[in-house]
Amino acid sequence: MLGQLLGRRARGPIFLSARVAPDDGTAPVRDVDPASRRRRMTYRTAERHLGAATDGWKLHDLRHSRLTHAGEDGATEADLMNLSGHEDRRTLQRYLKPSKEGTQRRLDGIEARRGTWTPSADELADRMTTR
Repeated sequence: MLGQLLGRRARGPIFLSARVAPDDGTAPVRDVDPASRRRRMTYRTAERHLGAATDGWKLHDLRHSRLTHAGEDGATEADLMNLSGHEDRRTLQRYLKPSKEGTQRRLDGIEARRGTWTPSADELADRMTTR
């Protein structure tokens, strides 16, 4: 979904309103898409649009998803703490909800670099029942 919202944009706000910022410099740069000059939606408006498009997601759910996916993709705890702005590991842990598939992908990547292989939980269970 974020890909649809961002299109080809690499920077600027994610949720854009129809309002165009004036050229007089009064709108904060971080609130304006540099290409279209469209302004950022308010938090409440963006959350309403996101909820309608996703069966009730909240903007904060995107934060959880971003941190979880970054962790599944191999970001270190320090990386995740920098990304999230958390200073306490216990707070960070509330945001991380890795899936079994994501964990397996991460382990597969590690093993590919090492040239080793570890069976998934299902593969291990199958091996144990066939012996």
